[in-house]
Amino acid sequence: MLLLLMRHGIAEELREGHTDAERALTKIGRKKTRAAMQGLHVLQRDISRIAASSLLRAVQSAQIAAEVFGKAEPEIWPEIESAEYSAMTARLKTYDAASILLIGHEPGFSQLAARLLTGKANGFEMEFKKSGVCALEVDWSTPVPRAALLWHATPRILRAQKPASKTQI
Repeated sequence: MLLLLMRHGIAEELREGHTDAERALTKIGRKKTRAAMQGLHVLQRDISRIAASSLLRAVQSAQIAAEVFGKAEPEIWPEIESAEYSAMTARLKTYDAASILLIGHEPGFSQLAARLLTGKANGFEMEFKKSGVCALEVDWSTPVPRAALLWHATPRILRAQKPASKTQI
């Protein structure tokens, strides 16, 4: 399975009287997230499923992904909020999808990616910038899932991707 882990876009600061879960994408966050999604679409033409944590900024980022990829509303997975390894692997093992895009948070995604890549809880650290994406090829057939890192792109790299012109094809 191709597993794409994407951190949500730039969100507003926590405001008095609001919870962290209510933090929305800023105007620039929406713009940069859309541009990063369009770049992701250049690199990965199709996504089988899109899922996000229940936090507003992740849901909004996932809705942008659904628009860019022409998919239905994204699924909401509460376990993406923390991206705790055993909960995430249990959920992901149940899907027979060619590719899945998960939109969530730090430090959970860094820890999940590291564990999938090394098999260890403290393997290494991988930083996800806001709207950054990591692509992993995951083998779920073994007792301990193992992944291969295909690429890790910052939002700047994603935003720089442009569709090939017909003359280049």
